Amino acid sequence: MSEVILYTAVSLDGFIAPEDGSLDWLESPDYQTPEVREEDFGYGSLLEQTRLLAVGRLTYEQIARQGQWNYPGRETVVFSSQTLTALPDSVTQASGPLPQQVAAWKQRLNGNIWLVGGGVLNGAFLQEGLIDRLILTLLPVTLGSGRPLFAGETRPHHWSLCRNQAWPNGFTQLEYVPR
Repeated sequence: MSEVILYTAVSLDGFIAPEDGSLDWLESPDYQTPEVREEDFGYGSLLEQTRLLAVGRLTYEQIARQGQWNYPGRETVVFSSQTLTALPDSVTQASGPLPQQVAAWKQRLNGNIWLVGGGVLNGAFLQEGLIDRLILTLLPVTLGSGRPLFAGETRPHHWSLCRNQAWPNGFTQLEYVPR
């Protein structure tokens, strides 16, 4: 059965990026210890089981600015109220109510849905109760301000910790499922 998985890095103060959306904070030399130099923190396994990426417009644009689309051949749906143009072949724009769209994906996919974010899309999925698994990698940094893990209004949700792992560079990965 397909799951919606929110897999992301987050600062200790709850941000997934600084205000400018840059990813520099993820690549500090302090994190490149010999013990974790080849570690992918579960990313390879996640990607192997992922059939569809759900991405917000700002996150999509941030990834696309890096040159080429990092996920060719993997179905990607971008959520935006603006009409997007010149999308790669495997990328489409979302339409329709979120719960119905996710239900249709789960019915036809033989694999998981990676909720790539950002915070607005994460918040919308959370508000609708559509996240089946949270995999958060806490980085040992506070950003002070930025783009929150969940933006917008959401109601309280309770989670059960099902796995945790710590690495010598200070990263801690927490995996939760809804209670």
